[in-house]
Amino acid sequence: MQAIIDNRKYNTDTAELIFSEKRNDYIIFNLYCNTKKAFFAHIIESTETDEVISEKIIKLSKQEAISCLIRNNAVEEYEKLFGEIPEAEGEDFITSANPVLNADILIVEPEEVAVVKSTEEKIEIKKKPKANILMS
Repeated sequence: MQAIIDNRKYNTDTAELIFSEKRNDYIIFNLYCNTKKAFFAHIIESTETDEVISEKIIKLSKQEAISCLIRNNAVEEYEKLFGEIPEAEGEDFITSANPVLNADILIVEPEEVAVVKSTEEKIEIKKKPKANILMS
């Protein structure tokens, strides 16, 4: 199928099919990328007997194509187009993004309690001997 959108041609015969998804029994969503790295969707609607009712092409931005691949967990397709995705890394126990920093008391070990105070400049941790734990 071919379409003209914004004075540019989008052609399923010359573009590469990146991803295909059957949205339900009657709608198929195909993600394409042409030789100039323009992305578009080819949407096919059919009947119960697979007779095509309608077809349309929709221009997509690069970000929309990325979102489509991420939403559908299409890792191999994503990496083929945009490069390898880095492996997830663990975080330090106490970081500025850690929600525990909003707490007044943090349990470190059964015998210890740490009082956590934080400012934007630094994090201060003081250890105490075994004590009753009070939640604020």
